[in-house]
Amino acid sequence: MKSLLIGLLLCCCAQVYSQDTLFYNGNEVVGSKEYCTYFEVTQAKQKKDAYVARSYYKNGRKRSVLPYFVDEKGTRIRDGKKIQWFETGRKKQLVHFKNNQLHGKVKSYYAKGRLKRRDVYRNGNLVKGQCWDERGQKIAHRPYFVIAQYTGGDAARQRFLSDNLRYPNIARENEIQGKVKLSFAIEKDGSITAVKIDESVHESLDREAQRVILKMPRWQPATEDDEPVKSYFALPIQFRLK
Repeated sequence: MKSLLIGLLLCCCAQVYSQDTLFYNGNEVVGSKEYCTYFEVTQAKQKKDAYVARSYYKNGRKRSVLPYFVDEKGTRIRDGKKIQWFETGRKKQLVHFKNNQLHGKVKSYYAKGRLKRRDVYRNGNLVKGQCWDERGQKIAHRPYFVIAQYTGGDAARQRFLSDNLRYPNIARENEIQGKVKLSFAIEKDGSITAVKIDESVHESLDREAQRVILKMPRWQPATEDDEPVKSYFALPIQFRLK
């Protein structure tokens, strides 16, 4: 009986790994648990397009639980209670989301267990909040989430686009103009990846828009509870003949 139970458990683990598990080394997906720093197991819920992602440190300890659903564009939308733990097993964060917005209580902790923040949000707006330092002293409140920003601000970003955008000859000769809408990821180190065309105008304009986005210098990454996180940004680029 014991050997049968062990065999069933091994079979279940193999199924989970082969179907629902991704192994990560930092931000990068790697091929196996041997090279990972943590791994994530995703399970579908009964509700359509709803899932729970559970991640674990390499040693098997819990790292995070995140419920979400996938919208019509294939975007992961956080919805429900997110929990994170330090590798020691201490709780790191407890955050409530509704339709990808902070909604409800937000609590976070330092590695030694002291309370770091206690906020309340409603539909993405802060209702009240307090922050503490590692000694337990109250400090000025800091936003839980800060969006990624182009270094120097929007005006500097627009100057960069104006200075570097080149109108493709084929589009100019055929008097093709319009607005290319793109989205891309901003990694924890501020680098840009995964540039995607959301609304195309013409192949030549699309390529030029992608080229100039990838040429951008590093951004200031988004932060979540003072830690850099990967985020996504949408940006339209207008091509207009003069």
